[in-house]
Amino acid sequence: MYDYVVKELPKLLSENFSQLDTTKASISGHSMGGHGALTIYLRNLDKYKVFISKSFLVAMQCELDA
Repeated sequence: MYDYVVKELPKLLSENFSQLDTTKASISGHSMGGHGALTIYLRNLDKYKVFISKSFLVAMQCELDA
């Protein structure tokens, strides 16, 4: 699925819809798909300008200087 979203689908869209500007591509996901969209976005910062998600949870751990 990763290769389809990152490689095959953009190529297919570019070949069939010449009016699309793929330099302004975004990626989005809903629920668990939000995590997948985030992962793809972070691994391909050169391909996507915007990441959009609805209803996902990201656990982050921060160390604060005290």
